[in-house]
Amino acid sequence: MTFDELLAAFGGIEGLMAVTGARRNAVNHWRSTGVPYRHWPAIRAAARLWRIKGVDDEALMATRPMCAKAKSRAA
Repeated sequence: MTFDELLAAFGGIEGLMAVTGARRNAVNHWRSTGVPYRHWPAIRAAARLWRIKGVDDEALMATRPMCAKAKSRAA
């Protein structure tokens, strides 16, 4: 899952802001850095509550550019 797909699933920046308590500029920054690990539990819980499929540790890890690059090289 890309960051843009995650963003769309939660209804945009405001959705992720509400779930994580992060500010707008922080969520915008995640597009280049990926979602910080400390926000994963809140995002996973909200995904379960709102029945958003495909939001797990692997999907959240894929939002992190370095991890996504390493995974593509291994394939």
